[in-house]
Amino acid sequence: MTNPDGTQRTVNGRVIGHIVDGTYVRYVRVQTGSEGRAYKEYGSCAFAHVCASDVFIGLCKVFTSTEALSIIYAAIIRIIRHGLGSNRYAAVIEETFVSEFYPGTALSKNSLTALYTKIGQDYARRSQFTDLRMERDCAEHHIIIDGTLKKDKSTINNLSAYSRKAKEKNYTDVSALYAYDLENMEPICAEVL
Repeated sequence: MTNPDGTQRTVNGRVIGHIVDGTYVRYVRVQTGSEGRAYKEYGSCAFAHVCASDVFIGLCKVFTSTEALSIIYAAIIRIIRHGLGSNRYAAVIEETFVSEFYPGTALSKNSLTALYTKIGQDYARRSQFTDLRMERDCAEHHIIIDGTLKKDKSTINNLSAYSRKAKEKNYTDVSALYAYDLENMEPICAEVL
């Protein structure tokens, strides 16, 4: 095609195929109907899967394989769909590629609640997982420890305790402590005290 100033320009037409490993592969348009979903979200799932691979290996050393799969599955879904309610996990499973990375793992609202309760009550295995994460980091890495006080007006837990500030303001506080690895730029652990 010629531009108004007389120069030639290239015009790209529609895609009719691709060359894969030196072989021409014709492009075929797939018609979807009642067979199901035409595509699944891949990019963010694949990125989270790659970044979480060493975490999954550590989980498998501490938890059973079913628990480790459920934990990493729930964590990746929580990462790619921040703020999603636990009753929506089943729908996200169908929309994302996470189900291809971890096949056969199903998370319902009830199974998530049971999983969170079981992990929350098992301090020994959580501590063992944290120790594994700490051993993985080199001795020359810088570990940053940070914390914050959160208001806690609950009357049903035993996490709250009066601090000096709480006595003045008449509410209890919960301390949330975090440890980060500066070189790897990742969190190591978090604990509520």
